[in-house]
Amino acid sequence: MKMLLAYDRSAYSDMAVATIRALELPAGTDVTVVTVVPEHTFLGGISIHMLRGEAPARKRARENQQQKAEELLHKPVQALKTSGLSAEGLVQWGNPAEAILKAAADSGAPLIITGAKGLADPPSFGLGSVAQRVLRYANASVLLVRKAPEAIK
Repeated sequence: MKMLLAYDRSAYSDMAVATIRALELPAGTDVTVVTVVPEHTFLGGISIHMLRGEAPARKRARENQQQKAEELLHKPVQALKTSGLSAEGLVQWGNPAEAILKAAADSGAPLIITGAKGLADPPSFGLGSVAQRVLRYANASVLLVRKAPEAIK
C-alpha cells in the first residue's frame, strides 16, 4: 500500500504522523512524506524565479530553503521508519495544494493524509485552505487528521 503524508510541522501534521503510526498497516506500506515550499506564481504559471533568473543571491536563498525543507522532513520520516514503515521525504515547490495533489498522482498513492489545518490558518477556522482544496480535488481517498480533542482550545 502507498500513501502520501502532507507535512508542514504544524500540530495537525504531527498528529497525522502519530495517526499513521497508530494504524495497523500491512507490511510493505510505503509512505511518502511531502512538504511544499510555497512559491508564488502569476497568471500563466510564471514564478518570480522564472522572471528574474538565477542570480547568485536568489540561488543561495533557494538552496537554503531546500535544505531547511529537507531537514523538516527528517523527524516525521524517522518516526515512521521506527514504526516499521518504509518512508521517504519529498520536497516540492509551488502552490501547496497543487503540489500535494501532483505528488499523490505521481506516486500513485491511493491515500493522502493531511492535517485539517496548517501553520497559516487562523485558529477559528475549522478547516484550512490547503486541506479544503486537497479534499475537493483529490483523485484519491483523503484522511483528514485533527488534533486530539483535549489539545483543541
